[in-house]
Amino acid sequence: MFYSLSCGFGSLVMLGSYNKRKHNCYSDAMIVSVADTATSLIAGISVFSILGFMAGQLDVGVETVAQSGPGLVFVTFPEALNQMPYPHLWALIFFVMLYTLGLGSQIATLETVLTIIYDQWPMLRKKKPLVCGIACVTCFFIGIPFMMQGGIDIFDIFDSYAGGFSVLFPAVVECVIIGWVYGVTRFVNDTNNMLNMKVSVYWRSTWGLLSPLSLILILILTFAAYTPLNHGGLLPEFADGLGWGIAMVSIIQLPIWAGIAIYQAKGSTFKEKLHESCWPAEIMVPVPVGFVEGPSDVVLEELHHVAEDDALGRKSVAVSVQSEDFDVENGSAEQHSSGSGINNEAFDQKDEELR
Repeated sequence: MFYSLSCGFGSLVMLGSYNKRKHNCYSDAMIVSVADTATSLIAGISVFSILGFMAGQLDVGVETVAQSGPGLVFVTFPEALNQMPYPHLWALIFFVMLYTLGLGSQIATLETVLTIIYDQWPMLRKKKPLVCGIACVTCFFIGIPFMMQGGIDIFDIFDSYAGGFSVLFPAVVECVIIGWVYGVTRFVNDTNNMLNMKVSVYWRSTWGLLSPLSLILILILTFAAYTPLNHGGLLPEFADGLGWGIAMVSIIQLPIWAGIAIYQAKGSTFKEKLHESCWPAEIMVPVPVGFVEGPSDVVLEELHHVAEDDALGRKSVAVSVQSEDFDVENGSAEQHSSGSGINNEAFDQKDEELR
């Protein structure tokens, strides 16, 4: 479920950034999760039914015909389709489905990278076709080595290392930071404020306990079950080193940028800098007991992507609203900006004007 939902690839965050601040992301998350689960069940039933059919035809065990990776798609499935009525029709449908699945994943992944580029250098939003074209051509040239004689070996290295530890480890850090550093209470208050609904105890326990602990356990078991690539001695010994290098490209980013954030944080001692980088004063407002209206004395920095003449029909607009005082009296919260009295309603109104 973790990998099928692409939780650690940034695609969901990118797609969610196009929503309005008050958009009902809860229903979206439920729809996507249920659809993904149903798709996985259907895929599992079809895969194992075909494997069982092939094993029965050959009078061998399922483990004999079962293959993972490209062998399952390009060897086992075509053999099964070849024994069905109208095999050419089923083969066409199957590979069209495979193509659309890969194309959809590629679009979401590439758009994640492009959105980061546009947000980092806003002037490039006016040249989206050019930037997108350069990115596609770059991906094309990166894919050429996979098509050569040793391409299957390169694919195995990337398949074993690029989508395993390098995705799971950042996801673990993300869950830990949200649940244990930023805090479940603040995260729940933010969600309540955006959705105008009270988050149940189930989600509190999931965000604060179940998800971080589950991913940590999966990460430990993944490391414990790690075995070097072995293709009968066909791969050189440095193949695993190359794979770990690919994995570390994303993993090493976390301590590097964390160190930079601590170095640039306010404070004279390491302890002060660490505290300020983890709990910056401008966003870590103490939450009164029982207060569930969402934090007010914060820098509400929302990235909204509004209609523009491009393939997605959207563009990014950064909206930053800062309130200065946070008063809590008798369980009620009031916001005051310097001479303007900006509150959530004013923020939403400004947001609608910009869109």
